[in-house]
Amino acid sequence: AMDIPTALAHTVTGNHEQVKEATKFLTDQEKQTQFVSVLLQLITSATTPPHVRHATGIYFKNYVLRYWPINENQDWTIPKDMCQLIKQNMVGLMVNTPEIVQKQIVDCLELISMTDFPADWPEILPELVKQTGESFQAKNFEKATNLLKATNSLLRRYRTIAHDNEQVNKELAFVLQHLLQPVVQEFQFCSELIAEQSNNPAALKVIFEILHQLFKLFYCMTYVTLPEAIEDNMDLFMKHHMMALTFSSQSDELLGDDDDRPGILLKVQATVCQNICVFIQKYEEEFEKYIGDFVQAVWNLLTKIEHEQAKYDRLLARGMLMLTNVSKGVSHKLLEKEEILQQICDKIIIPNLTFREVDEINFEEEHLEYIRTDLEESNQLTRRSSACELVQGLRKHNEAAVTKAFAEHVMKQLAEYNQNKKENWKKKDVAFFLISALTISGGTRVQGVTSTNELVPVIDFLKDQVVPELQQYPDNHPVIQADTLKFLITFRNQIPKEFYAPIFQCALKMLGSNEYVVNTYAASCMERLLTVKDGNTFRFGAADLKPFTNDILKLAFGKLSQEASQNNDYIMRLVMRVLSVSKGDIIEFAQPIMEQLQAIIMRIAKNPTIPAFDHYVFESVACLCSCLHAKDPTLVTQFETQILPTMATILQNDTANFSPYVYQLLSMFLELNPTGSFNNAHKEILENIISPAAWAETGNIPALTRLVEAYLRKDINSIIQMEKFTAILGVFQNLLSFSLQDHHGMEILNVILEVTPKEAFSSFIEPIFTVIFKRLTSKKTTKLCCEFTLFLCRFVHKYTLPVLHEILEKITPGILNNVLSLWETSLLNFGKQSDVQVATIMTASILVEPLLTDNAYAAHWLPLAKGLAFVMFNVNKSMAVLEESDLFEKQKNQQLGLQTSFAKLVHSSTSVTVDPFIQQVSQIDRNKFVVDTLRPFVMTNAQALQPLLQQLAADKNGAQLCALLQ
Repeated sequence: AMDIPTALAHTVTGNHEQVKEATKFLTDQEKQTQFVSVLLQLITSATTPPHVRHATGIYFKNYVLRYWPINENQDWTIPKDMCQLIKQNMVGLMVNTPEIVQKQIVDCLELISMTDFPADWPEILPELVKQTGESFQAKNFEKATNLLKATNSLLRRYRTIAHDNEQVNKELAFVLQHLLQPVVQEFQFCSELIAEQSNNPAALKVIFEILHQLFKLFYCMTYVTLPEAIEDNMDLFMKHHMMALTFSSQSDELLGDDDDRPGILLKVQATVCQNICVFIQKYEEEFEKYIGDFVQAVWNLLTKIEHEQAKYDRLLARGMLMLTNVSKGVSHKLLEKEEILQQICDKIIIPNLTFREVDEINFEEEHLEYIRTDLEESNQLTRRSSACELVQGLRKHNEAAVTKAFAEHVMKQLAEYNQNKKENWKKKDVAFFLISALTISGGTRVQGVTSTNELVPVIDFLKDQVVPELQQYPDNHPVIQADTLKFLITFRNQIPKEFYAPIFQCALKMLGSNEYVVNTYAASCMERLLTVKDGNTFRFGAADLKPFTNDILKLAFGKLSQEASQNNDYIMRLVMRVLSVSKGDIIEFAQPIMEQLQAIIMRIAKNPTIPAFDHYVFESVACLCSCLHAKDPTLVTQFETQILPTMATILQNDTANFSPYVYQLLSMFLELNPTGSFNNAHKEILENIISPAAWAETGNIPALTRLVEAYLRKDINSIIQMEKFTAILGVFQNLLSFSLQDHHGMEILNVILEVTPKEAFSSFIEPIFTVIFKRLTSKKTTKLCCEFTLFLCRFVHKYTLPVLHEILEKITPGILNNVLSLWETSLLNFGKQSDVQVATIMTASILVEPLLTDNAYAAHWLPLAKGLAFVMFNVNKSMAVLEESDLFEKQKNQQLGLQTSFAKLVHSSTSVTVDPFIQQVSQIDRNKFVVDTLRPFVMTNAQALQPLLQQLAADKNGAQLCALLQ
């Protein structure tokens, strides 16, 4: 029989069946009383085998992420006594576990601190401070470092809070009360030790490890606001920052003995630059007297560093970022003199833009890494991105002078390139980066450049420097080919339409390149150009694309059949985009495209590796289906018949992450099916999707919900005849029992209400309400209350309030009082526009019902009117309530990486998925409807309503409503 240690070891074997079996066993154990104790024992025990210890650490972290009490939308959370046990053990875990396990503990500590610190866990900080102090006294520096890491983890959330408020300031005051004095002493202690051990690299390495944690703590304490206690000690703190920044050593022990990995001194100096950046950005006035010295120190660092070695990259990037902040702030004049600009360009910008041997290796061998940093401009700081940001920062207060000075450098680089293109290609590579940095004034990676520096003739550069390089393919250097394509991607919005066709001709040839980066950039270039719009019209639309369509698809699928690029998501996205833009024009190629896509799906189903690639494959299938439907709806049925066996295979084999895509495509086929009924294949699928097993993976639920809705809308009568209606209600009931999924259950219920004939629905109405009331009694959440209120709105719209009253009286006499109270509360929590619209119109509708002037329910008229006023005049209050579960689930999935996650197929949306009730209600003028509905009622019942209206007018929002009704 399996036990917990064996199961934990199996979770990291990589064997799918073993992992699945072990995970199921552990999931069954998770809610047992002793489970937490067993995990803690296994992690802390030195006799636990290292691989089991590591696996336990990972499982423990995921357990805490899943079940730590965070909000009301969790179905099960770790009991309070177990939470307490975990918290009591956190410090011990940090100092008594190997480094590989500590990483998991740090993550746990961070998560727990977000909900519990300091209010529900005040003792943790004094305990960490006390043990750190004792470790310093005992000169146990390894333990001190681990404790400081734990303290950093505890305070990490203060690194990301954008603005201070009373609560945050109160928390930071608590932190400083316990931490400030010890940190001051520890900084001093480290500085003295560094002076003593200046010729002992091994000792210095240990001290700088501690300093690294202290500088990170300083960041946590000062990022949100500059506390007075720190401002009073600025000289002292800045002395330590300057000491670390100017410390010089040639020792590999400190610099790192690997060319690619920074040593501890370089990490410390990069962190110091990060701290100084915060002070320049947020507290420039208080920091102004130190800026000159720090600029000089960073200048000295940047100009003497060996650029070829990647281990210096982070420090170079952070140092340039610091100068960027200076150039944008009140001290910008420090960097404005012409000779300084020349030196910045010569000594800092051009060396950091220059292509190095490590970049060449990445270009040729580490394609994905090269593309990630160069084309995707990932958030990771790089030398080149920071050099470009420095150019843009310098432009802020000095656009003309910087443009003139740096444009001369561009011309110089181009002149050297033209003297010997084969040898001097790196010069043109620098020119491309410099011209982009000088030109871009605004934009995003998704939108492209939206505003430019008018002093740079970007179209002239396109004509003179870009188009000729396109035409020289394949004789120019592959990096220049990639740069040329990247320039077109970056400035796609600025390129006039007459250039598009010639660009496509060249990019098409480059798509055939054997260089991975070049063919990827060619695919991205064409795909991005196809997204550019002038107003609502594509700049290069279906008619413009038609001459290229066949060749693009042929070449793209050809590349995707080669092993080197068979999972290239950029090429797959190009296929999707071409299908999307071409629409009906694709019809003649539909059959071969369909076969190619099916073949790719069958291949990736055996070994899914790149989620983005997989997504674009299924998106392309949806796209093709949409194109066929636009031309001839019957073609969709043929397509469906052809692809259904592939879909069935995926579902049978339980291919990871593919089921949600299959369910979305099945929904699409069903929605677009021109007949009004199901065929045998549809009936078979229905049997499968209403079984509980299909709903076990949370990632399947949004797609399955849509599929069930598609069945209901397509042919409710067949569902009733097939005796599947009760099973679908069972799906609703099951979803309703989970806080994270109940909104999907309510979505299904809304469609049941919409499509089911009254006679079929009537026998189920009472049980449905009973189930909802039972859930609200056992676990009432804001989200479910809002969802239920929206359902009530639909119900009243279809059946009227008296019918609702009659049904509720049969369940529990007088329960309408509770329902109306819930409706009133929900009105304060809507944020989504469509929900606000529904709530406004239906609340106004029930306020004029005779039932609400009846003595039994008259007490609800004023609260409902106040709620109506609130929802009308506080529309922008919050978008959080109904999005909360999705966000929480998304965060958990990202952190855990365990369950299938849901990714929506944009092209699978059809007109059928539009909710007719929402569509009808959304067309109503909200304020006009309220006035037209309530004003006659108020006038007719003026005497009876007078005291209520006076109370309503005393409320801020109510006064606005009263004014409307006059």
